[in-house]
Amino acid sequence: MRLVLALVVVGLRVADAGVIHGVVVGAHGPIAGATVMSAHGDIAVSDNDGRFTLDAEGDVTVSAPGFVTRTVAAKARLVVELHGDAGEIIEVTGKAPEQTKPLAYSLTADEIRILPGTGNDILRAAQALPGVARIPFGFGGLVLRGTSPRDTAVYLDGIEVPIAFHFGGVTSFYPSGMLSELALTAGGFGVEYGRAQGGLVTLTTREPRTDAYRIGGSIGLLDSAATAEGPWHGGGFTIGVRRSYFDTVVSPFVADDVPLPSYLDAQVRLSFGEPAQRGRISPTIFLSLDRVSNQASGAPGQPEGISLTSMFVRAAVPYLRTWGPLTLRIVPWLGTNRLSFEDINDGRGETFARPIYPYGTRADVTRDTCWGDLRGGLDLDGGYLSHTQLGFSGPSDSPSMTTNGSSTLA
Repeated sequence: MRLVLALVVVGLRVADAGVIHGVVVGAHGPIAGATVMSAHGDIAVSDNDGRFTLDAEGDVTVSAPGFVTRTVAAKARLVVELHGDAGEIIEVTGKAPEQTKPLAYSLTADEIRILPGTGNDILRAAQALPGVARIPFGFGGLVLRGTSPRDTAVYLDGIEVPIAFHFGGVTSFYPSGMLSELALTAGGFGVEYGRAQGGLVTLTTREPRTDAYRIGGSIGLLDSAATAEGPWHGGGFTIGVRRSYFDTVVSPFVADDVPLPSYLDAQVRLSFGEPAQRGRISPTIFLSLDRVSNQASGAPGQPEGISLTSMFVRAAVPYLRTWGPLTLRIVPWLGTNRLSFEDINDGRGETFARPIYPYGTRADVTRDTCWGDLRGGLDLDGGYLSHTQLGFSGPSDSPSMTTNGSSTLA
């Protein structure tokens, strides 16, 4: 009788071998829904009291949402205590991003060189960005968010320019080789740039290289350009000029009364000083000229032809000064916009000229803090409309009419 009882006890122990009865607990009591997995892939889930039963041998892995996964050795009676999941600690130092800034895109001169279809022109590259379209017939204006091109403002180093492209939209008014970057904001820009609704395009010129003198140029199908830069009187200079010759090449193959376009632009920029010491001053002057005219000659001594000329010139003296986290920028500028039309027929000329003399000053102070930037500034813009002329001239000495000038300030 004793032998039979001993066999029964042994049989019960063999049947229970490898069966784990356990409970999963945390700092605040039992954990329901914890996953318990054996080394062979068997899985059990703890009930509302944190209890589970699993056939397993070896190690047991217990995991639960919000707790650190733990692996323990299997036992017939098992209590697994899980600790709260602190997660991976990532420490980031620096200034937090400003969430109130509008979506903007930035292109550097190096990115323009590898962007297909731009012809190494930074403003033409802007037409490939999201939210930007070009107007038809090759006029080259920038259309942002479906608004009119005149609602898009273009600034070069804080100086507003009236026309972004030469005639036909072939190339921009400023050579890309003298620029460092372009920033495009399709809308929602700050109050420091007013008088625009569609969007904003800001161009930044690069600093002249002062390690050595350099002379270069380019020859293309439509125009040629030449540049020079180098050190000068403790600073640096950059000079550029570009002229198209489409009218000269095509004129022998078209009729004399067909108007042909041409354009010219030139730039001079100097740079002296360091922003962190006594400040950096960068005198700048640039011009852009577009002309459409024909080559009609008319009778001897009585030339014929029409000519439409659009030109603008800008001169500025930007100043940049930094005192640690404080930055001061001042950009006073002035210039002229000139639109003229001339029609000569049998030696008698009809002319129309409208010169405008805009001017302005842009200044802002920026204080960099740990929580963002604190900015304040001033933007003055004005102009003088001088002597809009409409007249006639020729053998009959017909009189001409000139209107009085007027000025505006905004």
